[in-house]
Amino acid sequence: MISLDFQQVDVFSSVPLRGNPLAVVEKADALSEGKMAAFANWTNLSETTFLLKPTHPDADYRLRIFTLYSELPFAGHPALGSCHVWLSSLDFPQGKDIMQECGTGTQKRSLAEGCWSASRGHARRHPFRGWNLPVPIARVRRRLTDSPAKRDPSHSFKGALGPVIGLADFQ
Repeated sequence: MISLDFQQVDVFSSVPLRGNPLAVVEKADALSEGKMAAFANWTNLSETTFLLKPTHPDADYRLRIFTLYSELPFAGHPALGSCHVWLSSLDFPQGKDIMQECGTGTQKRSLAEGCWSASRGHARRHPFRGWNLPVPIARVRRRLTDSPAKRDPSHSFKGALGPVIGLADFQ
């Protein structure tokens, strides 16, 4: 049995039990994806993260983010909370930006006036392969794709995955 340390932190608050809760598992390289998913489900929090050795040469560490049901490529509060936990175990030079590797690539974390920031940048769009939507939403989709915009539906990664449909107007 593997024994690993994890912390539960309050993100976006300096007051205990007032922030957005996050579980962060440190040095999680020995865990399989299945074990990570099972642990995330056990914590019963909206997100659980796992700190790993980086695979990208510019990254300081790698981050995997799991919800109760799936893995996310990126999410804001898990990125910041995990950075806080990672830094708390190091003697990291003040004023240096952190390079965090996650499912959307290597991202910079910056400290300014005592506050950390995380920026994902522009959303990436990819072709949408199948809808699998309930019937009422499928009817809406049919109406939207008949729009004069004539854009192919796609999905976007900017944190959580979501469908994107181009519209000519809101009328």
